[in-house]
Amino acid sequence: MLHDITGLSKARIANGNLDAVRPSTQKRIYEYQQLWLQDQLTDAEALAYARNQIATAPQTRSGMHASLTRWMRQLELLPELPLPISKAVALTLDELLEALLAAPAGNMRHSHPERTT
Repeated sequence: MLHDITGLSKARIANGNLDAVRPSTQKRIYEYQQLWLQDQLTDAEALAYARNQIATAPQTRSGMHASLTRWMRQLELLPELPLPISKAVALTLDELLEALLAAPAGNMRHSHPERTT
């Protein structure tokens, strides 16, 4: 599925570390996804709606996609039932998860030296 949506080779996907693709590769993926989306949504209104949803997708401060915030935003079905606090909490969690995933493994260990008494 990732191969079909991103245009990346199956070997590249199997190598993992998809978060560390070069900017030129990110641009190529974006262009491929726009063509894929256009092929999937032949209705112009549906295509415009999908592009708007992608363009306005929540992001963390670093620019990464905020998955939990996006999910919370989708739960906001009616304009009369906004979820501002839930979305704020979700964004905080997205940023915390991003920071934890970016932290080197050595920083997560207990940093105090062992006592020898």
